[in-house]
Amino acid sequence: MARFLTQTKHPLGQTCIANGDDCDPCEDVPLPWDRSWESSLPDSGPHPDHSSNTDPTLIPQCHAALITGLTSLYDTLISLRYLQPTDVQKPPHTSPKPAVAASKLRSCGFEPEVIELMSHLPYLTGSAYDRTRHSIHPFELAPSAMPQSYLEDVDDEHFRHARDPFGLYKNDIPPWALRLTVAWRGGTNHIYDTRDGTIAAWSPSSDSSAIYPTLPRYPASDVLTSLHSNFTTLTWIPWLTRHGPSLSTPPPADLLQLLREEPSSSDIHAIRTLAIERAGVNTYYGMRKLYREYGWPDRFLGEAFERARGEWNERLEELEAGGRRPVVDYEGGARVGELAEGLGEWLKERAGEEAV
Repeated sequence: MARFLTQTKHPLGQTCIANGDDCDPCEDVPLPWDRSWESSLPDSGPHPDHSSNTDPTLIPQCHAALITGLTSLYDTLISLRYLQPTDVQKPPHTSPKPAVAASKLRSCGFEPEVIELMSHLPYLTGSAYDRTRHSIHPFELAPSAMPQSYLEDVDDEHFRHARDPFGLYKNDIPPWALRLTVAWRGGTNHIYDTRDGTIAAWSPSSDSSAIYPTLPRYPASDVLTSLHSNFTTLTWIPWLTRHGPSLSTPPPADLLQLLREEPSSSDIHAIRTLAIERAGVNTYYGMRKLYREYGWPDRFLGEAFERARGEWNERLEELEAGGRRPVVDYEGGARVGELAEGLGEWLKERAGEEAV
């Protein structure tokens, strides 16, 4: 919902560059760790320049910024009524809850400290993943970036590609780092490095030729605060319909300028395209307005908001029934149909003062 023909990229992914060479991402680039995803730690051992000997009892203290930041992010998504409390599993991950899949993670080559750290993190549950298996969008922690899980109740693909962001079975993520998000459709892999407490942002759309050591990294607290702020300020708007979740991002500035100029054209394709884009922008502002009408962030009436969101979704579906959907939901070219009668006017009304 509220995806635009002109789509901006996640800001943390824009500066991620390789070392200046145009190299093939499938090429064997020498890296200071074992690249076989089926390697086992007893055979390969950790990288000699990085000793993984932290006392397990000190793990929560050493990585407090990651643990508290990620937990706060999930708590906010629950407060926003994007996730249900039962969608998130918090530590300790002990029976009868699914445990961290230590055996599979060892076979992936992760260091013991990393696996121990994984046991202190919150995760989306396997049932939450299953609910969105046939949805257009999964649950997202950032635009086009779904949560990574290391629990036993998710399918093996989560582990097979846990150190392999591009699906090439090359273990491009070192054994002392762990991926927090899985990029899709131009999103960002957020990768936490246990050596220095930083997070690298790796985008498959713009950084596929980079290698991990060349990626810029940022303090984990800064990255997680930024992600959290985008939700609390409603810069990113999480939404739920009966079809599944979505995450809407702000309309690009050039698109807003174009819509506000209201260019005249006799080209029916251009007219319909602008009408659809205008509906998408007003959908974004209308959803944000609904959150604020119910008191977000200070005095949020969550249950009342959920009822209002359901009524919004029902009315939107009724109006959409007579024509194409108001939002172009994929990048690139699009076949442009005509908006259903009354849909554009309703969305403009819902957007209020920010309507275009």
